[in-house]
Amino acid sequence: MELNRRKDVVSLFLSYPPMNSMNKERHKNWVRDVLKINDKVRRETEMFSTGKIESVSDVFFETVKTIELLLKHSLDDIEAYVPPRIIKQMCWQTRPITWPDEKLSNLAVNFATRQILEEIENPEVQRIRVFEGDGIRVMLAVKGLPQIRKRFDIVLQVDTSSGIEENIAIQLGFSPNRGKLNEFLKTKSFLIFLDDGFGRTNLYEVGKEWWNSNNIQKIVCITRGQKIYPRTMTEDLLINLDDHLLPWQLFCLNFGKNVHLSCFQHKSIDVVEKCCGHLLAVVLMARALKRVRFDFSVWEHACYMLSLQHNRSQMVDRVLCNTLAFILGRCLDSAHECLKHCAFYMEREGRDKVGLIQEWIRHALIRNFDEGQKIVGDLVSAFLLESSENGSSVRIREEIREVLVNSLFLLRGGRGFTKEPSDEEWEVEIQLMNNKFSKLPNSPNRPQLCTLFLQNNRFLCAIPPLFFQHMPILQILDLSHTKIRSLPHSLFGLAQLKTLLLRGCKLLMELPPEVGELHNLKVLDFEGTEIIRLPVEVGKLTNLTSLKMSFYGDTNDRWKDDQYYPSKIIPQNVVSNLLQLEELIIDVSPDDKRWNSNVKDIVEEVCQLDRLNTLQIYLPEVLLLNDLWKNASSSSSLANISGMHFRFTVGSHMKRIISCVPLDVAAKFGEQERYLKYVNGECFPIEIEKILEEATAFVVY
Repeated sequence: MELNRRKDVVSLFLSYPPMNSMNKERHKNWVRDVLKINDKVRRETEMFSTGKIESVSDVFFETVKTIELLLKHSLDDIEAYVPPRIIKQMCWQTRPITWPDEKLSNLAVNFATRQILEEIENPEVQRIRVFEGDGIRVMLAVKGLPQIRKRFDIVLQVDTSSGIEENIAIQLGFSPNRGKLNEFLKTKSFLIFLDDGFGRTNLYEVGKEWWNSNNIQKIVCITRGQKIYPRTMTEDLLINLDDHLLPWQLFCLNFGKNVHLSCFQHKSIDVVEKCCGHLLAVVLMARALKRVRFDFSVWEHACYMLSLQHNRSQMVDRVLCNTLAFILGRCLDSAHECLKHCAFYMEREGRDKVGLIQEWIRHALIRNFDEGQKIVGDLVSAFLLESSENGSSVRIREEIREVLVNSLFLLRGGRGFTKEPSDEEWEVEIQLMNNKFSKLPNSPNRPQLCTLFLQNNRFLCAIPPLFFQHMPILQILDLSHTKIRSLPHSLFGLAQLKTLLLRGCKLLMELPPEVGELHNLKVLDFEGTEIIRLPVEVGKLTNLTSLKMSFYGDTNDRWKDDQYYPSKIIPQNVVSNLLQLEELIIDVSPDDKRWNSNVKDIVEEVCQLDRLNTLQIYLPEVLLLNDLWKNASSSSSLANISGMHFRFTVGSHMKRIISCVPLDVAAKFGEQERYLKYVNGECFPIEIEKILEEATAFVVY
């Protein structure tokens, strides 16, 4: 029983990438050996039961020795991604599994379907049993695939409650002549699904006369009941649907328990799904997203990056390539360069940490030893480097090395480029962040470009008017932390643009009304800009799920008599029109008097957003918090505050007061999921006490 359960678990791992080809073949050979010993045990048992042998001791002695040897099969390569305790729980079926929602169920069904499709190509596996969870959906998913109908001459579904072979004969028109049925099936490739409610059917007793090695012949048995453990060796492979929640379990383990408590659980499941069961990618993404916590736009960006397709024929690992593109796009320049150095120059067996850091210093990648130690720690924590047991040496994972070395487009960021890429370098996505561009081409013809990263080019002051004219399918554009003062007209013709990031563009003071033409936009982020007001046309962006805004324009009294200066920061009915919003961040100057006349209307509009799960807002008066709380409690629109991520600053808020907080404390405070800043408060009103019950962090000024 132990050997077969271990075989089933290894077979499951073989259906998930990544799996080094040499290791994969080693595991496949081991599974093959287990199937052979199973067949030998079945034959010897049958011989004993029919009296062909009188004693089993002599026959079974060699078999037991073989089984003991097979049980010593090493899973070290799998344990590089999956902790040994999880593997042990899977082998002993002791993992505490729950099915909290339909999305997780869909995830397990999809991965189980993929495993069955792979096993269909395995000639050693003819009889498969699926149990636990929603096995019937797996059957329907496999049956409905076009390649299945092409692959098999016969595809049948049979209920085992009445005679299996009789049922098949009737469906094929051979009743009651079983002999003709046997001869007919011997000449055909067939896939027969058995609906076996209680898992009592021994698949080796079904159709003993049908099998022909010249054809593809499979039986897939679905056990509907929960917690039914079929008898051992009654099938070649047992697929436990619960086990196919492994990628989700790995994500949760590496991200932390907060993924269950937050309203970002569905986003987490989306990330795991986009990873396509790639176990290394799942771990890398979980650790990367743990660092950004619950920044909705980053999670949206992560899902998009994981979905990118490639035109590169040499790209054998699309998912890992996309994962590394996402991680390196957020990586510090020095860490980026150090990882590249490891990819190209580190020996396979690794390098001692001290020697590696000294080498980085010699190549001017870092300034000092302390910086090197921190980078090593960060790369190990991110799962990009692997540390030895005693922590004295590190090595780069071979899968990561292979992708980095063969994907030069991943290495363009942070190279100090001052000129744009050549024509052949512009592909589906291009990463040119952290460079020194001061000028861009006037009108590049890039019809296949989907993603363009230009963030952190701090010498880039202007974008040519026609720059985006020939980028018809651009979907993600990041211009964050550049010195641009305006957006070119051609940008607003990007009909497929979904993400526009202008974060930290401190010289940008105006968002043109043409932004309302970007009807497919889902994420708009201009935090850290000097925008004076939000154009009313933003209300047309009804597909927005994330909107992050900063308004820190010049609000001196000298503007108060200017007829062109807006009296309100956010026009009325703009926010309430964005019904798909899940994240809303409004950052305003505490000295901007326009906000005091605008905020009450905004609070009322926010309360109409039933999908909202993240809210950051400044409320000058405590009574406004009361309005928000009452509307959230009584309205059928705004999501319950107790289930939200919120960042509220309440009270008379002056910049000079906030600036007294140490930077490290402020940074730590900003990482909290639900925080409250109470400014200039002389007492604690009931409204503050109510919010405190839900807050994870609180500060009083």
